[in-house]
Amino acid sequence: TVVAADDHGDAMPGITVSLDAVGESGHLVATTNANGAATFVNLKAGEWQASAPSFGTEPSRPIKLKISEGASETAHLVVSTRIVDSVRIK
Repeated sequence: TVVAADDHGDAMPGITVSLDAVGESGHLVATTNANGAATFVNLKAGEWQASAPSFGTEPSRPIKLKISEGASETAHLVVSTRIVDSVRIK
């Protein structure tokens, strides 16, 4: 399970979370529920990278997960919602 939250820790329901196998082929996607959780079942053991789109001006940072055979893991992914504006004064 990957739990997606914004920069303030609030759940991000209805967003797409991607899970990619590191160093192998394998790409999965799931949509977060009302609690911001996206569940992936029957994952192969190994390293995976979870990512989600940014909803701000700064990119969301993917996280790496190490999944053991038969294990159940929960990872927390911070999704950027921060908007940074800059003004150039001459």
